[in-house]
Formats: sequence, C-alpha cells, structure tokens
Amino acid sequence: MAETLVNLGIEKPSTVDVPLTIANTETALTELNDIFDKYAFKFRAFVLTAKVSDDTSSSNDKSRPRNSDGLEIDSNITLTAVTDELAASLELYPKLRFKYLEQEAKLLYLRDVFDIENMEMGDVEAEEKYLKEYKTELRELKDEIRVLLEEIEGAVQRVTKGWEENQKNLSELEKLPQDLSELDRAIKEEMARFEGDDETMHLPLNETEALIRKLELEKSALGIEIRHLDNHVILGGKQQMEKLGKELGPMEMDYAELVGVVKQEKELREQVREKGQEDRNIEGRWNKAVIEGMKQMFDMVE
Repeated sequence: MAETLVNLGIEKPSTVDVPLTIANTETALTELNDIFDKYAFKFRAFVLTAKVSDDTSSSNDKSRPRNSDGLEIDSNITLTAVTDELAASLELYPKLRFKYLEQEAKLLYLRDVFDIENMEMGDVEAEEKYLKEYKTELRELKDEIRVLLEEIEGAVQRVTKGWEENQKNLSELEKLPQDLSELDRAIKEEMARFEGDDETMHLPLNETEALIRKLELEKSALGIEIRHLDNHVILGGKQQMEKLGKELGPMEMDYAELVGVVKQEKELREQVREKGQEDRNIEGRWNKAVIEGMKQMFDMVE
C-alpha cells in the first residue's frame, strides 16, 4: 500500500511524475478504489476492536472475539493503537479523495480528447505512434508551407513590380493620343507651309520613299566623287601649288631687285631733269638699257 501511495504521489508528491495516459490513469483509479475498500474495512475493524476491548478488559475469556460480520478481531490491539491508526487514516483520506478526483478528471479529459469510451494499452501505443507520425508529417507540412510562403512572397513581389511597370506604361499610353494629335497638327502645318513650293511635299508615301532612296543613292555617288576629287584633284593642286611656290621664290628675289632698279631709275630721272640735254641723252640710254633688261627678264619668266 505504501508503494502504491508513493506511485500515486500522495506521500511524496514533489518527487513523483505520473505519465498522463489512459492506461496509467485507469490503473491509478483501480488502486485507489482498492485502497478505499481496505480502509473502509479497517474503519469497521477499528470500531469493533475498540468496542470489544472495553467488553473483554474485565473478562478472563482468552478466545479471539468475532463481530457480527464474522471478522476476527485481534485482542492484542489496544484502544490507543487503534485511535492512532484511525487518526492517520482520517488524515490520509482527504489526500486519497483529492487524488481520486484528480485521476478521474484526467480520465475524463483523455476520453474527451480521444472521443472514446474504452481503450486498451495496445490502442494507446498505436495512438502514440500515430501521434508521433502525425507530428512528423506536421513538421514536413510546415516546411512545405514555409517554402510555399517564400515562393508566394517572391511571386507577389514579381507581380507587384510588373503591375508598377504596367501602370507606368499605361500612363505613357494614355498620353499617346494627345501626342499623336499634336504630331498630326504639326505635320499639317508643315504641309500647309510648303504648299505650292515643292510638288514632292504632296507625293504619296510610296513615291516619297522611292524619291528618298533615289536621293540617298545620289548622295552616295556625290560622296564618292568628292572623295575622288579630294584624293586626286585637290591633292594634285596642292602639289602644283607647292611647286609654284618653290619657283616663285627666285622670282620674288628678282622682283625685289627690279624694284630697287626702278627706284634708282626714278632717282636718276630726278637728277637728269635737273641737268641739261646731255644728261637727258644719258637718261634715255639708261632707260633703254633698263627696258631691254626688263624685257629679257620677262622673257626668262615666260
């Protein structure tokens, strides 16, 4: 009985841990019922023993007395011992009663959770195994849900970004009709401004494209011709100018000398004008010599 009380946590409640299972709960209830029956018997025995002790204290009868229920009563038990054990039993009874109610509440709770009336130990083990597998599956589902949530968050971000871009494009598209109307008005104004000046401004689109291609071909041909002139004619002209520059150097020197001679001639002319006829004859000869020299010089240049 003492071991049962310890296992039930009555005598040492701080050191006993009773597993909360249906099997353990029902076992505890069964043992508590047995304890109640034993103490009920002992209560009756204590009362009878106390009564018989008073009746036989003055008697010399050595035989063991019996009560009306046929229970043998130990005649060696004194009233003091019976009183002490009865007091201990009365002190233990509230603990047993509280423990019984606690175990009964546990049993009702378990039956309510599992929604069953009767369960065997094998069923409990099966339920525990199922619960373990269910917890494992639940953890796997939680992992899958976490992955799905991450994918959903990524998809939401992508959709949000796409929606923002679509809103931006939509605002730009809403402006297009206004831009097109302004462009159409500008085209009409340009056409009206050039009306009558150039017939090509009023050509159809296909003829305009053909004319543009023709002008582009002409532009390419002109570019080729310009590059040819740049490489041959202009380059040849530059070379000829360099040659003429080299030939012009000595002529400039001769021209400088000629200018000096003319200057001297003017000075001599002034001197001759002051002299007489003889001096004029000398001046004439000098002029003649100068003219002949100049003719010879120009002949050399030609």
